Amino acid sequence: MLRGWRRMRGKLLAALSAIALLVPVWGAERVEAGSTISKSVVVVRSAELYPSPEKTGQPLGVVSGIQQVDVDWGDWEEDGRKPEKFPQRGDWIRVKTWLGPAWIEDGAGVLYGGYDEERGEAHLLNTVELYNTPVEGDAVGAWIAPQKLKVTGTISFQPKDSGSARQFAALSGEWLRIETWLGDKWIYKPALMEKMNRKEQSYALKLTGEAKAYPLPHVEGPGETIPAGVVHVTASAWEGRDMGSPHWYEIEWNGEKRWIPLGDDAWIQYRTLKRPIRLTEATDVHEKPRYGVGGAELPPGTYEAIEATGPWVHVKTADGTAWVDMERALLRQRERAVWIEEDVKLSEKTESYYYPQTGDVYHAKGFFSPQTVKSFERWTAEDGEVWYHIQTAGGAEWVNEDGVVPADAGEKAHAAAEGTAEGK
Repeated sequence: MLRGWRRMRGKLLAALSAIALLVPVWGAERVEAGSTISKSVVVVRSAELYPSPEKTGQPLGVVSGIQQVDVDWGDWEEDGRKPEKFPQRGDWIRVKTWLGPAWIEDGAGVLYGGYDEERGEAHLLNTVELYNTPVEGDAVGAWIAPQKLKVTGTISFQPKDSGSARQFAALSGEWLRIETWLGDKWIYKPALMEKMNRKEQSYALKLTGEAKAYPLPHVEGPGETIPAGVVHVTASAWEGRDMGSPHWYEIEWNGEKRWIPLGDDAWIQYRTLKRPIRLTEATDVHEKPRYGVGGAELPPGTYEAIEATGPWVHVKTADGTAWVDMERALLRQRERAVWIEEDVKLSEKTESYYYPQTGDVYHAKGFFSPQTVKSFERWTAEDGEVWYHIQTAGGAEWVNEDGVVPADAGEKAHAAAEGTAEGK
């Protein structure tokens, strides 16, 4: 799933941006103090309504749980964000009701977020405790193991105080109401297969040491020990809750499917090469296929490749062996690349590569059927050779101009031929 530095960087930036956008941008005075009050709250226990943020006199009415109530922002934004107009004052929140604006007391029975009663199914990955209500202190004393769930309601919540985007993301989550042998119960922040962003894959993965494997993409129990060696990956998944969420890989093992978390001992998209590759620029070298302390450079030239993982290629040098990042080497030549949006035609004769001019074949001739694909980048080598960066079901690949025909070029040639025929 992670093809190289640029794709990883893009995913990280996208994830960080998504996390940052979760923090409300309104309520600057309160946000500075850590408040995360949003457009709605969920009342999970009955809450009394008062005309002002204090318990004086008889309540106006009662909001019963469980229901979502909109926060009454009024004209706070339009009126210059005055503190006295902010819908949160101490432990009180101003909400919209059938009686008009009213105040409810904030507490364990009020969650910041939204409530959805849509029914559906979900696949639980971890053993979780059951609760009578979506309040952490209201546990039943029973647990439910990984299985298919029938969901009858969902509360998406966020923390009431947060000092950073990372903390905000880590403390946000869901309460799910599910059908159980005890009736409808609630579970807190469950790990669900539907949240894992599963993607079909097909490539080799090399384990340089023992790894723990699990029947589901979640660490629970002792796991099964997988010895060092090469295994086949059939899918990848990432929960994406925060940047610390592990990446998981589904592998074939002893005729069954198992999940292993990605670690430094796992080399994705592994392949043996045993053929020369070409470096067109001086390239940094490393002892292992990951970045560490900077070292020497390999000069341009042809080197015997031993193996590769993702963008990293293990090559023989005059001093032994070293790892080079082919994508990082390519980034040094960005002035030769142009972002495009062009169609190119592939055929049975098309051969694709991991990177231009390296000889590191991704798909050999005969793999592609005749088809038209989108090219998003064109790279011209120093010697004038043109390469197209294309997106396929397997990921991003490079094809040489000799192996493809730009779609518009074919149309122009056809039009020219027709014009010639008409001239005759």
